[in-house]
Amino acid sequence: MTPPNESIHQNGFTKVLLNILLIVPLVVAGYFYGLAGINAKKGDLSDDFIYDYREIYTNHVQYRKEWGTDSFLLFKVKKYYFGVLKYERPSLTDQTYAGLDLLSSFFNKLTEKNSQVRIAFYGDSGVEADLVTQTLRDSLQKIFGGSGVGFIPIVSRDPGFRQSITHYFSNLWRWESLENPRPMRKNPGISGNSFYTQQIDSIADQTAWISYRGKSFSPRTSTFPSMRFFYGKNENELSNGFLEWEINKTQKVSPLDKNELLNEISLFDFPVSQIRIKANLPNSLPVYGCSIESPQGVILDNFALRGIDGTRLTRIPISLLKEFQNTLNYDLLIFSYGLNVTNPARRDFSEYEEKILQLIKHYRKAFPDVPILIIGPPDKGMGGPGNWVSDPSVPRITKAMRKAAIKSETAFISLYEVMGGQGSMVRWVERERPRLASTDYTHFNYEGADKISRELLHIFLAQTSITNRKEPN
Repeated sequence: MTPPNESIHQNGFTKVLLNILLIVPLVVAGYFYGLAGINAKKGDLSDDFIYDYREIYTNHVQYRKEWGTDSFLLFKVKKYYFGVLKYERPSLTDQTYAGLDLLSSFFNKLTEKNSQVRIAFYGDSGVEADLVTQTLRDSLQKIFGGSGVGFIPIVSRDPGFRQSITHYFSNLWRWESLENPRPMRKNPGISGNSFYTQQIDSIADQTAWISYRGKSFSPRTSTFPSMRFFYGKNENELSNGFLEWEINKTQKVSPLDKNELLNEISLFDFPVSQIRIKANLPNSLPVYGCSIESPQGVILDNFALRGIDGTRLTRIPISLLKEFQNTLNYDLLIFSYGLNVTNPARRDFSEYEEKILQLIKHYRKAFPDVPILIIGPPDKGMGGPGNWVSDPSVPRITKAMRKAAIKSETAFISLYEVMGGQGSMVRWVERERPRLASTDYTHFNYEGADKISRELLHIFLAQTSITNRKEPN
């Protein structure tokens, strides 16, 4: 018979051993699962692009889990990091150079009444799905007037988790984009994308279609004040075809009669909550997108291109950009890049500085009187579980982009500095509650994008002549 104390000792040892055998495999599995997830997220930024948008739909749930919840309350993040960015224009050798007074024509027009003020906001995956721009747009519209989400593509990577509009489309669109490093068959539109109809034998109805519906994200997105449809020049066919579209249970037909470098047709100019468009078009006709906009107030167009550093935008012909300017009349161009050139082993980014200078030069030829704002990359984490640190190349890239802004007399804002500098991304992921960034330590979630939007809004408002104006809560 085993003595009582020995029995207790053996049973206790057995329990400990069993716990170890159960827990250790779970910990190991969790660790490698985490690494797999991190690697998968890094893979999202590679040049291995997937253009079968049927696959996108199957990832909606995954996207929502990764990027945040379906609910998105404006300005619910109340904490702020104290300023490292000066609003006034310092000397050109000052490392805090912002040059925001170079945007004076935009800020002056922003305060004018009864006029439309239009902003083009180019960016990478950091503004995909209208992140950052949806809150900035809505805030500016609430203060200065306006409604509508601006320019909308025909096909999108993010139809399921964009919160400012509901967007559906058929599989009968072929998507060509500057996201793909290979040259495009024809000229990309102002967004860096162009779309063509195509036929798939397994689909019964061979007519491509798109659908847009308002969302209750804000009172300014629930209905569409007006819509314009943009398409390019058809080089191969005698006829451009026509659009069949339906609003308020009423069907209409719009022939595409024009065949210039850039063409537009107005579909409606009264409040509409939903529209479905069937495109009976030849597959040689480039289609660029639609614009949902009010005639007055602020319109902000989100031009997100995943995985690029901004320099491919110079592939958009200056002649086509000029035509878009004649039609859309931009008052400010914003380029928010740098994240996709990070390399912790690289110290010299003078080559990227030169590429940013070429980007500015390209757009100034097309938009000679429009001010430009360059926005540097946010902080980015590197390492692994328990050992995340800031990527040292981010401040180097910021310095290169700031130097390009100084040389070209262009305004500049550093997201790295706005966030709080070194270590800020780790803090936004691990310490802030609610968490402000994704666990890839690279991208903002909804709350973080909301905070960045608010910081940009503060900078904008500091430059306007408005005083004692109440900001959104």
